[in-house]
Amino acid sequence: SASATAARASSSSSSRRRRNDESLAALALAPTAEIVDDAAQGDSAANKSQRLAVLRCPDANAAEPAGAVVRACDFSRDDANLMLAAGLDKHVRIFKVDGERNEKAIGLFAKDMPVSCAAFVGGARGLVCASGRRPFFYTFDVETAAATRVRGPPRASSSSSTGSSHQSLERFAAARDGSDALCAFTAKDGVVALCDVRRGVWATSASGGGLRLNGTARAVAFDAQNATYLYAAGGDAAVCKFDLRALSGGSSSRRGGPCVAKLRDAGASTTSALAASGDLLAVGSESGVVNLYRDDRDLVKAVMSLTTPVDGLTMHRDAGVLVLSSRFKKDSLRVLNLDTLALYANWPTPATPLHYVASTALSARGDFLGIGNDRGRVLLYKLGAPRA
Repeated sequence: SASATAARASSSSSSRRRRNDESLAALALAPTAEIVDDAAQGDSAANKSQRLAVLRCPDANAAEPAGAVVRACDFSRDDANLMLAAGLDKHVRIFKVDGERNEKAIGLFAKDMPVSCAAFVGGARGLVCASGRRPFFYTFDVETAAATRVRGPPRASSSSSTGSSHQSLERFAAARDGSDALCAFTAKDGVVALCDVRRGVWATSASGGGLRLNGTARAVAFDAQNATYLYAAGGDAAVCKFDLRALSGGSSSRRGGPCVAKLRDAGASTTSALAASGDLLAVGSESGVVNLYRDDRDLVKAVMSLTTPVDGLTMHRDAGVLVLSSRFKKDSLRVLNLDTLALYANWPTPATPLHYVASTALSARGDFLGIGNDRGRVLLYKLGAPRA
């Protein structure tokens, strides 16, 4: 009968859905070597340049998922492949990422601060800086788990050095090269405050001159290849490049203060994210557009695939990729090939379980990509062919 046929069809459809769900669950737990994207299979050289070889690994934080959105993830700057995952549950968890076991190394806790931003500091992996919507931040010694709370710099309106500080230090960038434990925080009144977080000493502050933008300070990024240079931008879509040697009286390539270059982002939308490495600068905006510049002036690519504010830009020159993301819309992540200046067409796919992407990180060699999301997971992918 028609009703029996419909019942059998419904049962068959349900069985297929269950098999699909089971296959996806098995995929999430399968060993890395068994999960190979078809981009790594036989294909022409031209097509391969537009297709990203991706290996799905078990989640980086599968040993202990977060209890809230993972607002920050970061890899150590060496081959140890330590990854931190931090979020609004006030925890900073560090894992030893190998693509298979991803064992937990240590857990850190900021008792009075949901974490909005966290990173390994300097060239070492022994110090972590974490901040949130608070007038202070924490540093953690990875070996001992000892925590140190550092209060923010006083504001210009304060009558003394003990006056009120900035109310939020929730955004910062950490220098990625050298031994200096230097972080740059966005603060009130267009201030970008620099701090040697290992010593807890502020190098700049609103009251001491320091770095200041004409508008609000919304995004900061060190040059990944030369931490002497710091980029900062805000509400007026103007990006300033600061030479930090000028602040300490060292040699500077130009005169007239630490701002050695300035560009106005095409489109003039409020800047929401920055990434820089050598001669390349990526500028993300609240309109969803990501512009890529060369030599701080020449626009070489405009990426318009995102439609909500860009709050994540992660660049790796050796791997030749720029990862762009937005946490304001589900599955908003794309990967740009820096050699061809084209988005990879094959990944992510509609089946990639991104959900709402809150943070991204690339390993020191650029072979692992971590993606923190609103479900407390850090998805882990191996990029390119596995290394011997």
